[in-house]
Amino acid sequence: MIAEIVLAMAIQNAPVMTYTDQVRPIIKLRCFKCHGGKIPTLPDFSTYERAFKKRYQIRSRVWTLKSMPPGRNDMTDVERKMIKMWVDQGAKK
Repeated sequence: MIAEIVLAMAIQNAPVMTYTDQVRPIIKLRCFKCHGGKIPTLPDFSTYERAFKKRYQIRSRVWTLKSMPPGRNDMTDVERKMIKMWVDQGAKK
């Protein structure tokens, strides 16, 4: 019970993550090689609207599966957490 209260307070006080300010720079650095719109068979995350449509897929691959970026695994835990928070907070623009 106490742990749940502490977690709820931490989430409540967490900074608001936005695609423009926090998420896009991470995606641009770590994901645009494959997901920047140049490979037609892969999802394009270069705009808010496109990333928003795939937000749960992004969250799953980055946070739960930790499978992105494939073969490189150079995304930091902080970057993964920021993407997770962005989705959990409603994926704001």
